[in-house]
Amino acid sequence: MESTTLKTRQHQDTEEMKIAVVGLGGTGSAALRHLARSGHQVVGYEQFHIGHAHGSSHGESRLIRYTYPDLFYTQLVADAYRLWNELEKDAQEQLFVRCGGLYFGHKDNPDIAH
Repeated sequence: MESTTLKTRQHQDTEEMKIAVVGLGGTGSAALRHLARSGHQVVGYEQFHIGHAHGSSHGESRLIRYTYPDLFYTQLVADAYRLWNELEKDAQEQLFVRCGGLYFGHKDNPDIAH
């Protein structure tokens, strides 16, 4: 099992790093993880503590779905589910709750299936 530990580093340690990720919310932490797993020397910076409640991805409910009017985003969802599964396996805990959803709108909207 690969273990990832986040540590606070002194500034002199950053001289060895090749890539810096600023902001370790949902996107930043994913970028940091991907870069590190790809073999890059990387350091992450976050102005608050890890898991803080000040970011745009904080809250009790966040979702991904296949229901997008743009096919580009719909195709990304399969990768997102695969990556969530991989992250949960590495973390050895459930991080993502899969549940149903309902998408509805006006009957004349071309993005709504009938």
